[in-house]
Amino acid sequence: MDKKEKQQTFGVKYMDSENVINKSIIKCWFEIKENPEIYDLVHDKYYNFKGKFRIYFLEFIDEKGNIFSNKSDRLSNAFYGLCKKLEIEGIKLLIKGCNIDYWMIPRLQYSIKSIKLTLGKRTTIDDPVVMIFESEDNLNNIATVDKQLEYHNKWLESVKDLPY
Repeated sequence: MDKKEKQQTFGVKYMDSENVINKSIIKCWFEIKENPEIYDLVHDKYYNFKGKFRIYFLEFIDEKGNIFSNKSDRLSNAFYGLCKKLEIEGIKLLIKGCNIDYWMIPRLQYSIKSIKLTLGKRTTIDDPVVMIFESEDNLNNIATVDKQLEYHNKWLESVKDLPY
């Protein structure tokens, strides 16, 4: 227990509150924890799990020495929670995972992949996926977690009556 497993490190650019682009790394791993307590920042809820669970951790470290981290029972929740913490500090990650129309849909929530959502079009198994830490060069595509969630919900509404 408390052993970092399958740790990966990604180089990521971000924009700070003064609109200066900087470099950082994000570390990603999981640990097996017993009776973990998780705070879901995106939905403002606490969860207490009983037993042993795989808990995902993400840690942001920038060139200035700032460190922010988040954890959850789902990689997607750990990611969006970390993004939310960074937003509070005025930090925008310049990556596909923070793009307005990309979302870690349920079949991708335990991976570091995301899929582009197009209003009025269902996703399929054949749709291309991207790594959430892949660079996003168009700053106009970068959105807050709340805006991404709003777009995701709008997309869900746009496909609810479409056949599978």
